[in-house]
Amino acid sequence: QLTRILEKKNEPSALKSYYSTDMLHKFHEDNFDRLRLKDVHVQTTAGIRVFVCTFYMGSKSEAPTDQHWWRYTIMIENLGDVAVQLRERTWCIYSENDYRETITGTGVVGQEPIIPVGGCFQYSSMINLRSPTGHMWGTYLFEREDKKLCNASIPPSLLESRGLST
Repeated sequence: QLTRILEKKNEPSALKSYYSTDMLHKFHEDNFDRLRLKDVHVQTTAGIRVFVCTFYMGSKSEAPTDQHWWRYTIMIENLGDVAVQLRERTWCIYSENDYRETITGTGVVGQEPIIPVGGCFQYSSMINLRSPTGHMWGTYLFEREDKKLCNASIPPSLLESRGLST
């Protein structure tokens, strides 16, 4: 049975709208620290501004180690004077237990978006670590409309779970 977190208002004169149920209020109260936006990391390089927001999602215990999960949202804004296409990403991930990983790949989330002048592109993804704390940072490789290549830095972002309920 699906429990409703929103209910439709039944007033005939009301516009089609919804109100939150006690269940939604309880979920918000129980998860406020985890859902609260703590930091927005921003860096501008070569006319491209990159915003990173991270959210701790919780942990899962599996022998021999725990896995801690974060969701991150990236917004890329083109402040330059020509359109750019995101061609490649490189992420550096470091966790508290000295685990280091570099991930390189084509585009992001299966796309190589073209970002017009003044435009932006946003996506979300997830990352997991075997420790409750870590960092991530990296670079994007863009191809400009004039066929020149440029790199934009992905700002360092703290992945912190301590003190948050899971």
